[in-house]
Amino acid sequence: GASASSASAGALLLAALAAAPLVDRGRASSSSCRCDAGGGATRRVVIGRDADIADGELRQVKVPSTPDGGSEGAVLLARIDGQLFATGASCSHYSAPLAQGVAAKDKMHVVCPWHDAAFDLRTGQPVRGAGLQAIPTYPVTVENGNIVAELPKFMEDFVTPKMARKSPDDGRVFLILGGGAAGVAAADALRQEGYTGNIVMLTEEKHLPYDRPVLSKNLAKGADPESLALRDAAYFEEHDIEVRYGATVKEVDAAQKLVRLAGGSELRYDAALVATGARPRALPIPGGNLPGVFPMRTPEDAQRIAGACGKGKKAVVIGSSFIGMEVAATLHRRGCEVTVLGMEAVPFERVLGRRVGDAVKAFFE
Repeated sequence: GASASSASAGALLLAALAAAPLVDRGRASSSSCRCDAGGGATRRVVIGRDADIADGELRQVKVPSTPDGGSEGAVLLARIDGQLFATGASCSHYSAPLAQGVAAKDKMHVVCPWHDAAFDLRTGQPVRGAGLQAIPTYPVTVENGNIVAELPKFMEDFVTPKMARKSPDDGRVFLILGGGAAGVAAADALRQEGYTGNIVMLTEEKHLPYDRPVLSKNLAKGADPESLALRDAAYFEEHDIEVRYGATVKEVDAAQKLVRLAGGSELRYDAALVATGARPRALPIPGGNLPGVFPMRTPEDAQRIAGACGKGKKAVVIGSSFIGMEVAATLHRRGCEVTVLGMEAVPFERVLGRRVGDAVKAFFE
């Protein structure tokens, strides 16, 4: 979650601010507390000086706890085209600090510095992966030169985006082929944009849609794919998103708007999205299918690699880009002797260039 000061430090800060209406850079003070119309307690908090926030600036402000039990937290303060915004401070993907990202002036978006997720500063809605949850937004005003945000007594890092409900009168079917991150993001976006028809997601795997990139960084997660789930089963049920497991698509008839599945069953649709991702390329050489040669894509793949690559084993990783180097690092941590084979002179050369590749190679060696 967002970085925050300790409760004792927050109490000391509040005591110090009782005699002064202004705040230091990066700190906030609570000026009053009340209950909103819905019965939830809110507090008016000074989060900065208007004159100190430049246009285009992103600043993380720590919010201390309050004597009446208000939680500590953090707020992202931004000024875009002269307008002030206050939102949650962390990306909903891996909790990266959004203040270290960039503000897209033309779209009123804040972009995460780690994986390029983007959120609307006005609504908090996720507008681009990899973050699926929304970030909270807070009313903000300028009073006597102070920037004042109205914050809840109990702050949350992330909130569920606003979603439309399925209508019994809407018989449309939107079919999503693939149960990965792209498929989940598409289903979310449909409901967020007001789609009230049926959403059916087909996946040939037996797991809930999960965060696949974690597997190459932590092979042990392959034994617990539920811990990687992007959304839990209750979420799909609540938002009327039907997920069909073990569904292998054999044919898409775009003219007839028809999908044929292995086993002979058929599904008709009004619109369809193919979001199946990609499979690792099989080794096109003799011995490429021998025991002990593994692809890296699914939780089952991760379990097989983990089972074969214990401490003291020798492992060869074929491929020197992101997944290959992540697996190499993971196997090294497990105590394996690792060799990486790549077509490039250095890792990542084709995507990041020779200079970065040289640095990565030196780091691993």
